[in-house]
Amino acid sequence: MVLPTIPVGPLGYNEIILEPSRGRTRIVETRPGVFQYQEPDEVKAREYADGRIVIIRNEFVRLGQAYRGLSYDFETSRLKDGFGNRAPISAIGLPARGETHKFVNVSATWRPLEGAVTRFRPAGNQEIIERVWFVNRDGSIFKQDFSYGRGEKYDRTQTGSKWRYRAAQAMGETSDPGPGSRMTTDELKKAVLRREFLVKTVE
Repeated sequence: MVLPTIPVGPLGYNEIILEPSRGRTRIVETRPGVFQYQEPDEVKAREYADGRIVIIRNEFVRLGQAYRGLSYDFETSRLKDGFGNRAPISAIGLPARGETHKFVNVSATWRPLEGAVTRFRPAGNQEIIERVWFVNRDGSIFKQDFSYGRGEKYDRTQTGSKWRYRAAQAMGETSDPGPGSRMTTDELKKAVLRREFLVKTVE
């Protein structure tokens, strides 16, 4: 008997959503100072080429998928998940081991930059990423990645205006108020939760 062959993606399986997420993220401290994220309402399944279907529930998800379910608690100056659990701001930092994302022909790894960003000289397949986390007035959070270009050194003048623009949006500005009425740098910094430098390496 010949088993049916199901076309699958590059990972060897197709991912199926059986029960979609309700938008509630859970912060889990797997060991002291190390945090991971779950979307416990979501149920997934993996469908393999030979027809097998494996149900997956409560698996850990990447921060890029989970952060929309987190918020900032202004009273405690901590993060809060969809179940009321609280965690320090460092919980949204990229872990030291980094993250690897696989695409069809290449893979890219993000890792925290060690040492001073001004002294780092990226190779031709590397780029410096400045990741800034912002908090809106309603407590919701979002991140913005600023790239300096593959093989290019850090140049703060490239992102200064973009950083200020995104911070002003988080503080409630919908348009440029004009000279003399713009928020000061100190005021804009109130919208910044965390800022870190990463190195993206494409292999």
